[in-house]
Amino acid sequence: ERGAAIHAENCERCHTENGTVSMDDSAILAGQPKQYLARQLRNFRAGKRWQPESMARETEDLEDDEIEALVNFYAGEGQ
Repeated sequence: ERGAAIHAENCERCHTENGTVSMDDSAILAGQPKQYLARQLRNFRAGKRWQPESMARETEDLEDDEIEALVNFYAGEGQ
């Protein structure tokens, strides 16, 4: 539930339908491996991976427990 709430507040504008739509101008998040998503979100947060400015505003303040909640949410969406 927490991951769904974080997604709705921070991610849904670009990653529609819980990150499942391939027609978005953004990556599909649902069903991605948890370790991959967690690593990329941490890389975004640390500035180690390029991201659009609009996304940077959403990822820069994510705490580790929020990243884990998002990862678990997206992992469940692709099943």
